[in-house]
Amino acid sequence: MTVLELADVPFISNQSTWEFMKPCESSLDESIFGVRELMSLALRFERAYAASLRCPDSRASGELDVEGQELDFLAATIRETLAAEAGLDPIILSAAYFALGKRCDPADVPFLRDRLKVELNRDPQVFFQVMIALENMGEDVFSPERDSYSILDAELNRSDAIRYLG
Repeated sequence: MTVLELADVPFISNQSTWEFMKPCESSLDESIFGVRELMSLALRFERAYAASLRCPDSRASGELDVEGQELDFLAATIRETLAAEAGLDPIILSAAYFALGKRCDPADVPFLRDRLKVELNRDPQVFFQVMIALENMGEDVFSPERDSYSILDAELNRSDAIRYLG
């Protein structure tokens, strides 16, 4: 089952996310997450965030509609997959961090800070995407002296990440 198919499944609170983590033959790697599915999910996260800005009372009440429950479930699935250290392809990792960053949910900051520590000495494109996700959540990851950010500035990005992590 792909993430797109999973997104169409009604939210079922007693269903373990791990049931959906079985390898998929048609996926880009051994997880259910492909780049296309993650990009589609990122757009859903972004739309939900924009809607929450238009109607802040809906999020403040703590009551989530079915769409909100599904998105929270899918975000949890992404976090569990990333935390499992499943040896995912860097393209998939970048797309997963991109999707989480589009949620703009401050509750994801501790998870992403931990993941930045893990990814820091790995692929520069991946840890750059974690940095961008944190920036989306209001964290000051990049040095204030920088007026632009680029994935090509791997050493500057690494220095900023080390400074941010303290």
